[in-house]
Amino acid sequence: MTFQLVVPAATPSLNKYAYSHWRVRQRDKASWELWLMAAAHEAGATKATGKRRLMIERHGRRALDPDNMIGGAKGAIDVLRKLGLLMDDHDGAIELAARNVKLNKGEQPHTVFVLEDM
Repeated sequence: MTFQLVVPAATPSLNKYAYSHWRVRQRDKASWELWLMAAAHEAGATKATGKRRLMIERHGRRALDPDNMIGGAKGAIDVLRKLGLLMDDHDGAIELAARNVKLNKGEQPHTVFVLEDM
């Protein structure tokens, strides 16, 4: 089964958190939790029963390098695990891929999480 969760914000760069106060990351994680709960409900996503493939498509104004992209999405991945949409966030429970997508004219930044049962 495949579920597509669309969140109305682009995942941040890991650099955003490098020198910021821990409350910034905590506040952002709370926002991602609300967005992902709503997106999961809208998509009819079910709880994970085994390993899942997670593709993160970041639609942003500029492309992030791969390590900053995955690191910045850590909070969102943790929320997916907390919501039960992922069994865990280690190699045995998740196959992770990520890519940058350039915005089309007039399009707003957003992130698409594609969850696929394996």
